[in-house]
Amino acid sequence: KTIAVSILGVVSPVVHLLGAIVFLVGVDWVTGILASYKRGEKITSFGLRKTPAKLLGFCILILAANAVDVVFSVQFWAKLCAGAIAMNEFQSAVENIESITGYRLWDTFVNRIRGTKLKPIMKNRKE
Repeated sequence: KTIAVSILGVVSPVVHLLGAIVFLVGVDWVTGILASYKRGEKITSFGLRKTPAKLLGFCILILAANAVDVVFSVQFWAKLCAGAIAMNEFQSAVENIESITGYRLWDTFVNRIRGTKLKPIMKNRKE
């Protein structure tokens, strides 16, 4: 019973972070499959098998970071790890959507953030 309470104490503060990561990994997985299909690439079980291992690793990292937060009485490491993972998964999903649609979304995001003049949003398509 004490172990369950300890585990709950480590997991409950980051449940929202874990949920967001699960969602973003799912979005990346779905858009990755669609992009592969669009590019005419073969979708294999080997490629699909990497997603659960990646997700498990991400969740373990966030939980470990939260344990560090608990030990040092801070709220930093779990959010930092989740933020880095979230941005990586978001960027990957955006790149997949770029492959599907042909729009240069990531460049547009970066240019908006930097405040530079936007480049044309369409790539030269060969369709």
